[in-house]
Amino acid sequence: MTTNPPILTYTLEEILSRLDQKIEKQFAEVNQKMDRQF
Repeated sequence: MTTNPPILTYTLEEILSRLDQKIEKQFAEVNQKMDRQF
């Protein structure tokens, strides 16, 4: 039980990649708002 099943690691990578995409989108929106203010 020490080794992770490939399905579990795959889902973890999927969640991490989706989180990265969400964070990048939020940062892009914040940057656009900052550009509009200044």
